[in-house]
Amino acid sequence: METPDTQIKRCAMGLGTPYLYERSCKVVGGSLHDNRFIVSFSKKALGADPRLRLSELTRSLAAPEPFAVSIRDGLGDASFVHVGFEEDAVGSLCKVYLENGADLRNAVETDERPRKPLLVHTAYKWCPQVHSVAAVSHYHCDPMLTLDQVIGRLHKVFGGKALPALDNWAAIMRFVNDLIDIKNFFFMEVSEADTPRQSFDLNVYDAELTVGEFAPLLTPLAQTLAVKENKWNTFLESRRDERLGHLAGGIHRSGKEFMTLYFGAEMYGDTVVVGGG
Repeated sequence: METPDTQIKRCAMGLGTPYLYERSCKVVGGSLHDNRFIVSFSKKALGADPRLRLSELTRSLAAPEPFAVSIRDGLGDASFVHVGFEEDAVGSLCKVYLENGADLRNAVETDERPRKPLLVHTAYKWCPQVHSVAAVSHYHCDPMLTLDQVIGRLHKVFGGKALPALDNWAAIMRFVNDLIDIKNFFFMEVSEADTPRQSFDLNVYDAELTVGEFAPLLTPLAQTLAVKENKWNTFLESRRDERLGHLAGGIHRSGKEFMTLYFGAEMYGDTVVVGGG
């Protein structure tokens, strides 16, 4: 019987069109988990009946029926689909993100900041073995924020508390702010109903830096999050030359502070424009 990660990879390879494969690593509760990835593709890659094809995938991944229905019905407004897998000491999660970035792209192209944050991703996450382990995440972006506004949002994510990682993240935001045009400084806030999760995602592709080049800022954060030094150093050595794509952090649904790095994105097939991950 195929494992969920193998099923996702096989689905991507069977699309017959380009897709993006990106690895990631999460640090939470003093542990480092790097058996994680996400594949991204255009909705058009799903063919003439995209709802049917995506429904077949989600059901093969043992998605809870309400999630399978919501993913099928929500696909109509999406332009891109991201399907992911992650594994930690507790078990595994499958994830489907539906991305609708049209309003965000329009705001950036017209230099018109929206009146309220824009919903960019709706993500469905579940454990194939235990359906009670499931969550729906909403990713909102308020584009063209100034650095001071981003720092203010960070404080909000951390509940206004001076938690240990807050200063580390503020330093990272200042560093990225010096490298990326404000139009491409996409800071997304992430929320989940019925879980403690309050987090953010920052797109750093335009910084064009590797994991190793970010290491002087990432290592103090890893130390704050109490990951073992040998585990962190092993990870850095193995991924030092990979281009860093996204950073995520805040309060995990377990209630603990966390950091996630997305890196090493590789395109399979011809070039295609892919949205956020």
